[in-house]
Amino acid sequence: MEDTQALAPYELGSSEIVSENNPRFRDVARRLSELQKSAGVAPIPISQSIKPFSPSYMALEKKGLAEQAPRNPNSNYLGHRAKQERPKVPDALNCGLWLYGLHPETTVEDLLGKNGAIQTGAVYALNLVLPQNGYPTAAASLYFMRHSGAELLMSQANSPSGILIRGERIKVRYNQHGQEQYPYLDRSRVLLVRGPAQEMTREFWEAFFRECVEYQLSHVRQRREGGHILMEFGFARVDGQAYSLKIAIEKQEKFRGIFKVEFAPDPCDPDVPGL
Repeated sequence: MEDTQALAPYELGSSEIVSENNPRFRDVARRLSELQKSAGVAPIPISQSIKPFSPSYMALEKKGLAEQAPRNPNSNYLGHRAKQERPKVPDALNCGLWLYGLHPETTVEDLLGKNGAIQTGAVYALNLVLPQNGYPTAAASLYFMRHSGAELLMSQANSPSGILIRGERIKVRYNQHGQEQYPYLDRSRVLLVRGPAQEMTREFWEAFFRECVEYQLSHVRQRREGGHILMEFGFARVDGQAYSLKIAIEKQEKFRGIFKVEFAPDPCDPDVPGL
């Protein structure tokens, strides 16, 4: 557990993560304040009706700032209704797949990265399960934004050439209960962040992300535009990762007028050009 005294007077779990009161980001907060002054960015009072961003429970728990809630050993509740209580989605509508027989060292990047195996449609969520309980291979639940992505991947996996990950052919089937089309198609698991080159480092952004949520990256790409850098971050899922982090970035007072964040097209969609 971290020494919480070292964080005082920074408020644990504060929505203002990048603050001069937070020792982890004090120096960058001061630099951003100077940039805001030089750009003439005035402080904007936040309406009391706007709910501030709060780091996720998992992020706080990992840092020892929240106690783990005891779980009933006889319950399989993990944040969703038990599978047997959820209606089964017909294959013709199902966006969810179960990938199994994966190489035991398979990574999120192997599946969703720049040269990943998944290239049939925008992805809503990936949950990678490494070998456990005596199983020698990994597996993954994969949910596409649209059914067409799942349908095409099924077709590729069942073709004579199949889909190979680390030299091994994977097996794919529809998830038994599954999920229909994701309702918020304007969102993405990929964020595009733009800011001044001197402040756009992967080290900074990953440290900031860790303060906010538990996350997994599929890829990071960047390009320069004059004095600015655009960084593309691919996450393992939309809700709880990309969407939450977009809100976190937009809520930081020190970021106003300095950084811009938006959803970017998912490179797992075959029609999307890369950054």
